[in-house]
Amino acid sequence: MSRRYLVVSLDILPSMPEMSEPSKRPSPLRWVLSALVVALVLALIGGVTVAVRGLSGGGSQPEDALPAGAIAFAKVDLDPAAGQKINAIRFLRKFPALKDKVGLNADLRESLFKGMAEGAGWGDLSFEKDVAPWLGQRIGIAAYPAGKDAEPGAFGVGGDVVVALQVTDEAKAKAGLARLNAASSATKAGFVVRDGYALLAEKQPSADKAAKDAANGVLADDADLSSDLAALGDGVASAWVNMDAMSSLAGLTGAAGLGMFGIGGLSSGAKGTGGRTSYVVRFDGPDALEVRGASTGSSSVKAPDKPLQGFNELPEDSVVAFGLAGGNKLVAGFFDSLRATFDDKASGGPEGGFDSMVADAERELGVDLPDDLAVLLGSNFVGAMRDDQTGQTALEVGARVTTDGPRAVAVLDKINKATKAAGQDFPIVRRLTDDGVVVASSKEQADLLSKDGGLGGRDVVRKALPDVDGATFALWLDLRSLLDGFMGADGVDENLKPIAGIGITAKVADNGTATYRLRLVTD
Repeated sequence: MSRRYLVVSLDILPSMPEMSEPSKRPSPLRWVLSALVVALVLALIGGVTVAVRGLSGGGSQPEDALPAGAIAFAKVDLDPAAGQKINAIRFLRKFPALKDKVGLNADLRESLFKGMAEGAGWGDLSFEKDVAPWLGQRIGIAAYPAGKDAEPGAFGVGGDVVVALQVTDEAKAKAGLARLNAASSATKAGFVVRDGYALLAEKQPSADKAAKDAANGVLADDADLSSDLAALGDGVASAWVNMDAMSSLAGLTGAAGLGMFGIGGLSSGAKGTGGRTSYVVRFDGPDALEVRGASTGSSSVKAPDKPLQGFNELPEDSVVAFGLAGGNKLVAGFFDSLRATFDDKASGGPEGGFDSMVADAERELGVDLPDDLAVLLGSNFVGAMRDDQTGQTALEVGARVTTDGPRAVAVLDKINKATKAAGQDFPIVRRLTDDGVVVASSKEQADLLSKDGGLGGRDVVRKALPDVDGATFALWLDLRSLLDGFMGADGVDENLKPIAGIGITAKVADNGTATYRLRLVTD
């Protein structure tokens, strides 16, 4: 029997987009930004164990070296707090492909260097001689708003991008960076070494400016950034974005609509209402890797009237479970966000624009959008998918919705009629309840959804969704059961077997703050 193994490839380094003929040379920031990408991967795969011999986690951070005024910031810490290192080792060693690679003697800085060396033109340089004597454990990157009439810089983005590399010996760092620059196949990066960090930029004047600006104020002094990241706690990687200011970066105007709540419709999509978003990647004990995030300062995030209800009472054997509170109030904002996105990217949108696409859907299905979609989502929506246990990997789906039941049934009847006319007949069982409707793909699934189940009583679900009570949104994926059902127990990659499930929760508060959490849990 053949086995498939988890392979972590370093062939993921970002390549520069196609440039016009006058500027074919790759940017010097290619290898700098590539370093950050590789470091992010290594932090998740095992880089956090590199310094376990000295569990300090202290010292200055990249934001202590980068100049103030950034509108986006990310960092990777290969020397995080002691608890994070210990949890990382215990978690990662559960995976066969990593068990022998995560230990006390690994130096992931060397893996980072070797993964970049060929593409950067450093084949004749030695990590031990040219890099190890000065390279530290922390890497940060910050984006700054474009000045008036600024030309596009790295990756076609207006404004400056500055990278901070921690160094352990400033004199050796200057000599080492000079050697890397001299050997690089890209145009030469600008750099300044000061206060334990090397500041790198696309051009030397930009690096000089960054160093001068940092002397007058550093990013760590930004009260919003510091408080946002501190609220999320320790981790191995973190990021922060000023969503409003992001639109000042030419080429990234659409980025302000990114994030769980922009995509999900919890934001109206109106410019100037994005607030700030922050993330941290961390190990929560030996059994959970999680991404925690928060959106603050947004005037357009709307809290539901009540938190999510009934998620824990879904069928116990659900392999997928989904819940959303206040979906009926989110639909209009979601449509506005989509419309704004298509307006910003009209050349890539459908012919006739977003409204034309909606009109086509209304005509084909016989529904009114977004109003009928709001009815189907209701004020509380909990849905579940389960294996019917017949051995045919047939999945039963259904939902319990708090809504205008008769109107929801009427909408479902319209959709069912339209699909039949199109030659597609999907069986839909629908039952009116005291507060809405139950809809399912079979009578058995409808029966299960019409009574309380025990999903929330499963230990693995509680571990994956520790804050489902009071949440606005929740998602549970029983990854192990899904893989076993579709591939058979013997067909599942041994490096996926330790994963018991994935949980996602989000909560919106009345003050416009939204918090979210994604957790990958093991046994």
